Amino acid sequence: VCFLASWLPDGTVNIMTISWLTPLDNDGRFLLSMNQKRHTASVLARQPSFTLSVAVAGSEELLRRAGSCSGSRVDKVQQLGVPLCRAGWRGAWSAGEAAAAAAEAAWPPDGSMDLPTAGEAAAAASSPAVACGVAHVVARVRHVRGAHGHFVLTCETRHAYVRRTYWSGKTLKP
Repeated sequence: VCFLASWLPDGTVNIMTISWLTPLDNDGRFLLSMNQKRHTASVLARQPSFTLSVAVAGSEELLRRAGSCSGSRVDKVQQLGVPLCRAGWRGAWSAGEAAAAAAEAAWPPDGSMDLPTAGEAAAAASSPAVACGVAHVVARVRHVRGAHGHFVLTCETRHAYVRRTYWSGKTLKP
């Protein structure tokens, strides 16, 4: 289970709980399934970069609270007290870093489309993450396909970080 942090150019960060993830290959690509009605789907359609923050024991209550309300009605960061940082714990995250332009966009409910890579470097450098996560994966949606009321997203890892105390040298420690 992970926190998925997405953001809009005005600095608004949206947090969602997500668990429908699976690796696609050994090169950092993975699949993610998301209900088309989720607020996060509309945020990612405008700005397709996001950060996954891997949760561990002790995060259960925050995961439940984040997953039980919609970011379209609640500022989850403010209301739930979600601690944010820049991905990789590289300092505090500020709304001013989300200044990349985003156009109004929508994904097709059925069918598929590939997404362009414009603005990728700026998004990766300024990605917000949930500070209590033990690993941060900065990713970008590369392809979206609508199916059965969900979006199946093909995503690509751009940067990944892990806390040393959770790293065995090869894998995450239990």
